[in-house]
Amino acid sequence: MPVSRQNSASQGPESVRVNRRGPAFVMILLAASLLGAGVSASSAANAQPPKVKPPATGSVLLSPIEITAEGLDFVGHEGLLFVPENRAAETSRQIAVHFFRFPAKQKPELAPVFILPGGPGGSISERSFYEYYRGPRAKAFTTELEILNQRRDLVIVNQRGNARAPGMQPDTRWQWEAQGLDETLSEAELRQEIRQTVERNVKRWQELGIDLAGYDILNIVDDLEDLRQALGYRKIALRGTSFGSQWSLSYMRRYPQRVDRALLSGIEPLDHAYDSPQGLWNALQRLERRALADAELVASLPPDLAERGLLASFLQKVAELAETPATVGIGDPDDGGNVDVLLGSADLKGAITGALPGSLRDRLAAWPSFVAEVVAGDLRMVAADVAETRQDTITGPMIGLLIDSSLGISSRREAKLKEEAAFETLGDINLWYTATREVTPTPVVDDTFRRFESTAIPVLMIQGDMDFSTPIENALELLPYLENGHLVTVRDGTHGALVEMIQLRPEIARQVLAFINEDFDVRAPAKFFDGLPKEIELPPLAFRKHGERPLYEDDRD
Repeated sequence: MPVSRQNSASQGPESVRVNRRGPAFVMILLAASLLGAGVSASSAANAQPPKVKPPATGSVLLSPIEITAEGLDFVGHEGLLFVPENRAAETSRQIAVHFFRFPAKQKPELAPVFILPGGPGGSISERSFYEYYRGPRAKAFTTELEILNQRRDLVIVNQRGNARAPGMQPDTRWQWEAQGLDETLSEAELRQEIRQTVERNVKRWQELGIDLAGYDILNIVDDLEDLRQALGYRKIALRGTSFGSQWSLSYMRRYPQRVDRALLSGIEPLDHAYDSPQGLWNALQRLERRALADAELVASLPPDLAERGLLASFLQKVAELAETPATVGIGDPDDGGNVDVLLGSADLKGAITGALPGSLRDRLAAWPSFVAEVVAGDLRMVAADVAETRQDTITGPMIGLLIDSSLGISSRREAKLKEEAAFETLGDINLWYTATREVTPTPVVDDTFRRFESTAIPVLMIQGDMDFSTPIENALELLPYLENGHLVTVRDGTHGALVEMIQLRPEIARQVLAFINEDFDVRAPAKFFDGLPKEIELPPLAFRKHGERPLYEDDRD
């Protein structure tokens, strides 16, 4: 268990320092960077940072910020919370966790809502507001925040070790070296490559003085608790999608008395860091049934494909590549020439959810045509996706593996996943975890932390039934343990079901999101849920007809 937090219990609003982005703020950012990163990745491993007196543990630095544009109005503070890098180490140095705080727009105010990004490795920056506002998600992100901000302070907390909060903490990213296009790896070979990649990067960061053991689920939960105390809040509400839901559930497990309510989507229970092959397969089957119920789509498919089934036909192609890998020619985006990519069965199996561009719903709509093209022998979309990962040196957030590995999996659930019928069909979809869990240095929580337990905290869950990342079975497993819980199933909703609901069914979305701002009796919140739907139908998917221009050619224009 982490050691007790130092001096944080007394932190309240009067102890929060507020500065503008002048020299003092720049100097404190520099100190945070030196304390967090030790030295840059390009420096010698034995270089020592200058001696800097660290800020007090639990102290906060705030700087005013305005995020305004037509339709955007968020005025508040950007801040740093100074915390130990590893609370379990008595001599731990400090890092700074990045956050925003925007005061509630109306009174009477309710408990603040803490927004927790997913990933692990997701983040929200000032730039995010403008990108989401102008992007294809049609202001859904900022619309939700505006609703949540009506009667609650809005506190957005980025995960420690996140590269997208520059200067605040070490840029802990792993690097994957480029591979040849003319080789395809078996699952065993890929497992070895992944392990060696992570092992090499762990060593690199440890040589630079980073205590990677501190980038685990318990430390990021205690970051929230330290921030709650530092800002002087008695209770907080939680809002998280995907890993953000798991982060929220972890805080609820550790500090239940501090939680007012929770709004979760893309549900990940605590013992579900490893994904269920059967849950993914069930979602694919639901998509197949929806596709084959579309008469116009079926009319565009080869008759034998519709009779045999999309998934069965795809798996037959996987079996063919297991016997004879295929060489696929595609255009080289760098020089306009052509390159050949060797594809094996593992490459195709990994693309079963579609190596497709666009929004998650766009990918659902294109998936039947993608399968039809693959079955017909057009593997260019798969080859282009595979070539991108093989040709370039790519990076990813190391905190993704560090935090998820610290959650781990119970032996009971791991055995259950291996017994699922889809395990043989899809292979080890948790390969990154199983290949690296012995070389990631974060301590692993025990089964007591992971297991389902009843809670009286009011929880509203929004879950899509076409979610390929966190299948709806996750939410269905958790629901019986929520004494004051409610599940809204979004039919044809993806991993972004809440965003899609705001985009496509805004009137219902506002009714559902009112949960966060209602003054209901906390002793009987279930009565509030009586007015909420259990299911929401999104507009039908507009499936792309097969026989139109090939997906690969569309994507290259």
